Amino acid sequence: MLFIDIGSENFHSEVLEAQLPVVVVFYTVWSGCSHITELIIGELKLDSFPNVKFCKVNAEENQEIVEEYGIRVIPTILFFYQRDIVDCIEGTFPKTNILEKLEIIQKKYKNNRKNYPDLDS
Repeated sequence: MLFIDIGSENFHSEVLEAQLPVVVVFYTVWSGCSHITELIIGELKLDSFPNVKFCKVNAEENQEIVEEYGIRVIPTILFFYQRDIVDCIEGTFPKTNILEKLEIIQKKYKNNRKNYPDLDS
């Protein structure tokens, strides 16, 4: 499974309590751009991002999360690390933008593991 479907019942546990960096895609089923975004991320994940967790939120079914994070454009990708939003992409965007942001978040994770190896305990 490429994306973990999340909603109000599991957003906190899957995103905010995650040990890994988390990419959250806000989408709708009718948005062609949402489907393209999912395909692009799928290609990138298969290549080289095993230390990043990928989730998706159906924006129409989870209005409370959409409102809490101020989502105004579909698709929107939020990049979380240690409970915080560290980056965001709204709307359509080139594959290189997503790749760049994934590389940055993965590097932060790897650097943190080097500095604090006992975090896995």
